Amino acid sequence: TSRRGGMACLETALAAAEPPTAALCFNDAVAFGVMLALRKRGLEAGADFAVVGFDDVAEAEHYMPALTSVAVDTPGLGERAAHVMLKMIQSRTTRAEDHIGAVSLVVRESCGPSRSAHGTGMGDAA
Repeated sequence: TSRRGGMACLETALAAAEPPTAALCFNDAVAFGVMLALRKRGLEAGADFAVVGFDDVAEAEHYMPALTSVAVDTPGLGERAAHVMLKMIQSRTTRAEDHIGAVSLVVRESCGPSRSAHGTGMGDAA
């Protein structure tokens, strides 16, 4: 769940007999670690290896290259959690409610060039 963990995971993954070409990370911190480890190997996220994080922290947009990330409504989730906890306290129950929140994929440079940057390949002149 940290940059250091992301760096270690990338090293392990790239040592595999058939190494992956992309990483979908637990959170953005791990994704930043993956991107650092790639850079130490002379590779670049988005060009040599695709990287996607989860959280869409403010740093993701400004990282080089900018990190593709799954955005969640963190303040909304926190507010919902507080309401659920108050409800549990008032009803004297330990059973939490299930909740599936909306997420969105914020595509940036770390997952590779956009299709529009190189055309769609369909009907493009060579």
